[in-house]
Amino acid sequence: MVEHVEEVRERMATIWPMVSEHMAEAQTAQVRVYNRGAQPREFAPGEKVLVLVPTSECKFLAKWNGPYEVIEKEGTVNYRVRQPRRRPPTKVYHVNLLKKWVARKVLFSITPPQVAVKTEPVKVPMGEQLTPSQRQDLQDLVNWNRDVFSAEAGHTDLIQHQIVTEPGKWVKLRPYRIPEARREAIAAELPMGTRTRCRGETPWVPGPPRPPGRS
Repeated sequence: MVEHVEEVRERMATIWPMVSEHMAEAQTAQVRVYNRGAQPREFAPGEKVLVLVPTSECKFLAKWNGPYEVIEKEGTVNYRVRQPRRRPPTKVYHVNLLKKWVARKVLFSITPPQVAVKTEPVKVPMGEQLTPSQRQDLQDLVNWNRDVFSAEAGHTDLIQHQIVTEPGKWVKLRPYRIPEARREAIAAELPMGTRTRCRGETPWVPGPPRPPGRS
């Protein structure tokens, strides 16, 4: 038994250099073939890129994910990329799996135009102890500040608010029906202009015929 083990060790020591040499030649050939289609693209550290990775639904399908930040270049065609909220947080990718990320330009403003709306005189409750002159002064003050005492919702330009979303990621919301507890409140807000009613039509889509014997 000992002699057999010694013989196997000697054979492995003799064959291992040959295996290493053939493996290095095979790897060199594979790298040459894979890099043949590599495009001469250069990415600087800090630049945003998209990464082509397999999808979670099917490993045979791939899609562009990102944007991610380039950390550094490793070798001639590899880049280390920082991937937040992924495992591992940094990973090396071939240049064939990367492309430059270009941010979308804002083509129009979503702020609606300001439209002057004619409003009727605002009526506010006044104390019974006020004299007629005081009532008139108070009514003049209310009419002078209709935008404050108006029952309709307005807007102000004294303060601004930005909703920051993740770059390159679409915000998707599923359409749900309005809860019964909120319908009365929304119906009361519709005449005030705080909410707008949206109507849409969806064409009928014929389904496949049912098999015989099933209702």
